[in-house]
Amino acid sequence: MECLLRGSFPPCGDSLRCRVRGEIASFHCVAFAMTIGVVSSTPWHLRHQRRGRSQTAPYTIVVEWFLYSHFLWVGKAGDSQFHNLLCPNNGQIGNCLKSKFNVHYSTMNNHTNDFYISVDVETSGPNPSQYSLLSIGACTIFEPVTTFYVELKPMNERYLESAMMINRLSFERLKENGEPPEKAMAKFDAWLEEVVPEGKSPVFVAFNAPFDWMFVADYFYRYLGRNPFGYKALDIKALYMGLKGVSWHQTSMNQISEVYLGDNHLTHNALRDAMDQAEIFKQMLEEVQQK
Repeated sequence: MECLLRGSFPPCGDSLRCRVRGEIASFHCVAFAMTIGVVSSTPWHLRHQRRGRSQTAPYTIVVEWFLYSHFLWVGKAGDSQFHNLLCPNNGQIGNCLKSKFNVHYSTMNNHTNDFYISVDVETSGPNPSQYSLLSIGACTIFEPVTTFYVELKPMNERYLESAMMINRLSFERLKENGEPPEKAMAKFDAWLEEVVPEGKSPVFVAFNAPFDWMFVADYFYRYLGRNPFGYKALDIKALYMGLKGVSWHQTSMNQISEVYLGDNHLTHNALRDAMDQAEIFKQMLEEVQQK
């Protein structure tokens, strides 16, 4: 196996390039031998559960484990002087695979169980006990970006003119064509099931997160009896405040968007705003990692 792995590199004698590649090949030999041992000692019919769905365990785990161990090396190489040694063609193959398996340097190198979801909502008023959730937009943070959007039927006739002027949604149209809340929340839950990888937990990320989380949590509990995001949310405003050392009054979207989005500002379309939030949050995470 070591010969096979070394054979994937061109002959290079005893240079630094060759020695580095040789060490990596040896590492993969050991890793692959260990995984083969796991497979051979594990009954093929054993299965594991992922949110109620069974999947074949041993071979899936082995393949993913081996690929991820490789990605760790590629990820480290991408941040070091060895990038050109380990990633031919500027790492295009590695980046393609990492994108396919939704692996990103920031999440991969930190070994966290967090999977960030950017969420934005539009509502008919300031609280979910009296007013309705009218639209939900959500997206994943890192490539490949996956999106979700739904417009909901109001749960009552109550709304504030000021709120409707901001979201620019038609209350009458939503009464006729909006998705019933229980169906909308079931769709949102199913989307989360689909995009959040096994072993990860969705983290609710939003700008002024308490407001958006309040409505989403209320509707999830009201119509599904549970909230897949749990009781926590990550607020972009608070993160910016700590990252930049500014006051709370310096964390408006106009101020933050000028730093990270240029001339783009809130549209009050839930999906568009969720995607803009995701871009802001991604750039902020990169800054956090550099500190």
